[in-house]
Amino acid sequence: MKLRITAILTVLILIPFYILAQDFDRTEKTKHWYLGGNFGLQFGTITLIDISPIVGYKLTEKLALGVGGTYKFYSIRSIYNPKERYKTNIWGGSCFARYTILPQLFAHTEYEYLLFRRENRENIDFNSIFIGGGYRQYFSEHSALEIMLLYNLNETENSPYSNPVIRVGLVFGI
Repeated sequence: MKLRITAILTVLILIPFYILAQDFDRTEKTKHWYLGGNFGLQFGTITLIDISPIVGYKLTEKLALGVGGTYKFYSIRSIYNPKERYKTNIWGGSCFARYTILPQLFAHTEYEYLLFRRENRENIDFNSIFIGGGYRQYFSEHSALEIMLLYNLNETENSPYSNPVIRVGLVFGI
């Protein structure tokens, strides 16, 4: 059943990206914009559903700025009582800058703000500052798969990330 739900969610998420990847007449106003993001699923003792769309704007051929949103559902099974689970929703947003070094390689810096609720109903907000780089594999003139290796400069015990942070996502020019 989980596999079927995962397959359906994956198809529903990828359909808009497929449509955006099609070649169409790009005007001067739209050729600087791009859409993309990350989507992640993990099931088992730890369940994680991550949806993180982004919108970016190329200021120059090499420099792009953007914003993104994040929603993560996180659930972990207790090691002491397998019927007990800790669940939380994590919401947030980010702003980032990317500098293209080579057509496939880029530097990335990002500020991210997340808000999540602990077991005792206490709200925790967390700020992350990421630096790193990525590799971009084009599969059409305006679409690419991106893999990033980032380091969180603000890693603490409350951080939802452990260093290094690896992200895989898709981007599509509008």
